[in-house]
Amino acid sequence: MDTRYQREGVSSSKSETTKSKTSSSEASKSKSSSSETSKSKSSKSKSGKRDGSMYPIKVRVRLPNASTDISTGYYATESTFSGNPMSAVYSRCENAEEINRNVASLYVDYLTAVLDMEKSGVIENATAGTIHAYVRKRKELDVVIAPATFTETLIKYAKMSDGNGRYGAMFLYAQKWIKRFFKEDVLTFDRFDYGTLVEFDLYMMNVGHLSTNTRAIVFRGIRTVFNHAIKCDIIPPTEYPFRKFKIKQSRKEKEYLSVEELRTLARLPLKGRKKVARDFFMLSFYLCGINPVDLFHLPPPTVAGQIAYVRKKVAHSEPLPIRLRIQPEAQRLIDEYAGDYYMIKFSQFHCFETFMRRVRLMLQQIGNEYLGRRLYMYMARYTWATLADHNEVLHDVISKALGHSDKSVAEKYYISFDWERVNRANRKVLDYLNADLSDGAAAAVASEPVTHKDLL
Repeated sequence: MDTRYQREGVSSSKSETTKSKTSSSEASKSKSSSSETSKSKSSKSKSGKRDGSMYPIKVRVRLPNASTDISTGYYATESTFSGNPMSAVYSRCENAEEINRNVASLYVDYLTAVLDMEKSGVIENATAGTIHAYVRKRKELDVVIAPATFTETLIKYAKMSDGNGRYGAMFLYAQKWIKRFFKEDVLTFDRFDYGTLVEFDLYMMNVGHLSTNTRAIVFRGIRTVFNHAIKCDIIPPTEYPFRKFKIKQSRKEKEYLSVEELRTLARLPLKGRKKVARDFFMLSFYLCGINPVDLFHLPPPTVAGQIAYVRKKVAHSEPLPIRLRIQPEAQRLIDEYAGDYYMIKFSQFHCFETFMRRVRLMLQQIGNEYLGRRLYMYMARYTWATLADHNEVLHDVISKALGHSDKSVAEKYYISFDWERVNRANRKVLDYLNADLSDGAAAAVASEPVTHKDLL
């Protein structure tokens, strides 16, 4: 068994280690499986700046039909890396004693794992993914020398974001395509370099037939996991692959309802589940195009006639809450669908994903039957913003109403925004919607009251 160092994906012989005299080691060699140390970066510099001569120290496990590199969590320059698994770096390397002790311990544990797999016969048909998972399982309690993998970090971050609707689902969707491409259950962060991301992009486009924007969702999920790992010191900033790889995204024409189409939709004499879906759409519009996930989880108002909420999409950045006055059109629907735990209750259950699947189906049917066009939930948001623009509402007010983050330093730190500007803009949009009515009030649609079985 020999030790090697790896630089820019190329392995070359570094030195020859003393052969083990144990029968188990000989069996390991005869079956063409081995453990070796490889290197590619050194101890993280305090400045955090990129140093081209630094490479991660890894344990490379060679199998009859595959191999896999497992990160040790330590780094070395080419000049300080010795190639000896029992003493990986020379004494002049920073923290040499700690690195050598832990890398040697890790090396022995991985070698033992390989021998165990040989004895049990598992190694014969093992892949890089199975041995990686097997070895990781042996070290799952040792955080210091077995740092979190990309896969583990992604799953944990997805669970942290579980309440954020589509935002949390983005990571699970990314994981699905990552697993299809790599065909491995566990991946380390160093598997994602520029070249691999380019190949992954081509795979999703040519094999998965995913659009540019759908592929961008996957890459944003990967990028978020890397940013989180860097902030938590799981990996150094030098392992960030998105400095060179740029996420492509195409702009598409926003679909919105004309004021005539919206009037038709609002006044349709619908019944049952179609009425529930239409009312959920209209309530989103009446509340300045609030996102469906935020509308579904709205807490009861603490101030009469006003809602305050933080968008789940940006809740992790701790923004200030959005504060909206409840207009009469919205209040009528809130009273009709009054909830107990949340402010409103459009669903029989507390599962947002199940509710939205049913809403999408009902809106699709309404659009086909009554409007002759596509109708989906996010169009309420597009429509409110577009009608506000048509009524000469300033774009910074529209942006605030939609819950977008402050862009300038002055907005973020010095200006206390006047939410009455948004309330006046919303009233202006709703008056524009009702302008064809003689009394200026919302049309009263004669419909049967919603029963519990009608809820989605």
